[in-house]
Amino acid sequence: MPKRTPKTDFPEELKLKILKIAKFGFSESDTALLAKISTADLRKIKGLDPDFGRDYKKAELEAQFEAEAAFHNRACGYQTTEVIFVYIPSAEKDPGDNDAAGTKDTNSADASQELLIHSETICGNEADIKSEIRQMIEAGLNMKLKEVRFVKKFLPPDTSSCNSWLINRRSERWSKNPTGGGELDQQELARLRKIASAEIDENS
Repeated sequence: MPKRTPKTDFPEELKLKILKIAKFGFSESDTALLAKISTADLRKIKGLDPDFGRDYKKAELEAQFEAEAAFHNRACGYQTTEVIFVYIPSAEKDPGDNDAAGTKDTNSADASQELLIHSETICGNEADIKSEIRQMIEAGLNMKLKEVRFVKKFLPPDTSSCNSWLINRRSERWSKNPTGGGELDQQELARLRKIASAEIDENS
C-alpha cells in the first residue's frame, strides 16, 4: 500500500465542503460540526495543508466583510431592488359553471386571489433554492406564476445601526462618556473631505 502523505489524510471533497460552509460565517466549531468532523480534525487539516489554511481564512474574512458592508449600508441607507413573485390560482373554472344570472365569471383571478412572494421572505443565497420554494408553492397551493415585479426602493438609515457603528468606530465622540478629541476629529474630517474632493476633480 502506498504511503499516504499528510495532505491526502483528508479527501479534497471534504476540504471543498468545509470552505463552502465557512463562507456562510460559521464559527470554527460549527463548521466542523456541519462537516461532520471534530474541531481538532479541522485544525489538523489547516496545519497540514497551508494552502487550505489560507483558503479557509479567506472564506472567513469574506463572510465578515459581507456582514460589515451590510451593516454599513443599514446605517447609512441604501437603494435596493425588491423582487416580487405574483401567483394566481392555476385551476380554471368549468366552462359550464355559470352564476345564477347565467353569466360566466371571466375574472376569477382578481387581485384578492393573488399571492405575493417578496424576495426578502425567500431564504437562501442561491437561485436554485428560491426556485425550489417557488415550485413547492406552485405544486402545493395549486397556483401559477402570473408575473415578476421589480420595485426599486431606498431604505433610509436606521438610527440603531448608526448608533452602533459610531460608538464602535468613534467612541471618543459618540459613547455615553466621550473622552474628547472632537476638535481634532473635525479637523481630520475636513482634511479627508478636501482629499476626496481633489480626487473627484481629477477623475471627473
